[in-house]
Amino acid sequence: MNKQRIFTFVMLFILFANLFTIGCSTKKLEVPNDSELSPELLEGKKLVEERCTVCHNTDRIYSEYEDKSGWEKYIDDMIKKGAKLNTQEREKVLNYLSSLKPIE
Repeated sequence: MNKQRIFTFVMLFILFANLFTIGCSTKKLEVPNDSELSPELLEGKKLVEERCTVCHNTDRIYSEYEDKSGWEKYIDDMIKKGAKLNTQEREKVLNYLSSLKPIE
């Protein structure tokens, strides 16, 4: 084998190994029914469904488990990119998303 083929093989192996690792480590979230949520968490869920789905579908949002600080970073990044949430709405979305547990 020449050096270019070996390099290509190694790079493809690394790419597939990373994709496999990412696919296996993703924890989907358990989304409770509306009747199971407190009024504040329900408001957060409705905000996610109204505001976040302007750019994302809910499958994308609920496909990754994050702790509160992780969700805070995501939400703040989305606000910087144009998500329309005031301070109180941001807090409700943060509380709702961080209350979700991964599917075991």
